[in-house]
Amino acid sequence: MGTLIVFIAMVLVAAIAAGVLINTAGFLQTQAEDTGTESTSQVADNLKVITEIGNVSSGDQINQVRLGVQPAAGAGDVNLAQLTLQWVSDDDFANIIVGNESGQNNLATGDVRPGNVVLEDTNGDFGEQYLVDVVKAENEDDIVMTDSSDRYEIIVPLANETVSGDELDGSDSFLGELNPLEEGESVEVTITNEVGAQTVSFLQVPDSLSGDSEDSNVNL
Repeated sequence: MGTLIVFIAMVLVAAIAAGVLINTAGFLQTQAEDTGTESTSQVADNLKVITEIGNVSSGDQINQVRLGVQPAAGAGDVNLAQLTLQWVSDDDFANIIVGNESGQNNLATGDVRPGNVVLEDTNGDFGEQYLVDVVKAENEDDIVMTDSSDRYEIIVPLANETVSGDELDGSDSFLGELNPLEEGESVEVTITNEVGAQTVSFLQVPDSLSGDSEDSNVNL
């Protein structure tokens, strides 16, 4: 009888252990699937920087940067209102976010028209901000890239003279604190989208801008 009891106990222990192993395996499989889906999204739903343009000021500086972007191959929708640009230059470090929706004093969302993305007013609540301009898009009434042929520009102003009155939200002055770029200066811009995918853009100002006229554009 004692042997039978021991045998039954061993069977019960083995059954419990098997159940634990099955549950653990199921949990690990689910976790792996979730991680795989997240990783795939981070790779697929990315954007590409296709142009890097700087505007030349009268003082031979770059007072505005325009990054041309398009969806990466196979990407789903990319919401340009949900980007963070980490800006690292010789003089500055900043995380730049989207501008406000005009007249709302709130950050713009994806369904805002590009022309209605403006820089915040004198409250200065949001820090450094970028503007968005459409080059061509399947739907030019918002700032979400939905088609592989969509092209937009992300605009980082570095001086007051590059910002027009209709790009300011209830203010007559530009609040950005990033410094204009000097000749020969370099900048690293890391663009992170809403799913965590990152694109790194390296900008290099030409060693001399003296031969470029005011308001002309140069490749960075």
